[in-house]
Amino acid sequence: MVGFHRTDTTLCQRNEVYRTRLAFDLTDFAPIHGVGKLLIAKATLSWTGRGEMNVGGRRSCVAQIGVVTADWGSTPGRFTPSEFYDGDNEGIGQSNVSFLVSSWMSDPVAARRGVVLSGHDESLDAGDSADCWTTIDQPQLELVYAVR
Repeated sequence: MVGFHRTDTTLCQRNEVYRTRLAFDLTDFAPIHGVGKLLIAKATLSWTGRGEMNVGGRRSCVAQIGVVTADWGSTPGRFTPSEFYDGDNEGIGQSNVSFLVSSWMSDPVAARRGVVLSGHDESLDAGDSADCWTTIDQPQLELVYAVR
């Protein structure tokens, strides 16, 4: 799930932020890439989303893809990505991640670290009551590649 839930009432404030982590195993491509024969033409991260989107008429609450550059279990704040890229700004449940997959071919450990799908509003200020969430179903990483 990606998004947020905020409730601001007279007696109580409730603020929640949801993120989804996706990781990939690209080890089958390592022998081909290692000899310089693999060329990634296109890589698309896609998912089926369903949920409630009632902020600004958005069709999806996924706004960014966060790339983690440290192992998940070895550092404090391990769920905080260090780099962000545009996610699903069109609200269609997919994002071009060719640049990212190309870099993962040189560093297969990075693919196992994965990415975090995050929302367009992660503030914890409950100045209003609002919701925007998308449940992430059937994530897929589709690769179009050539072998030289």
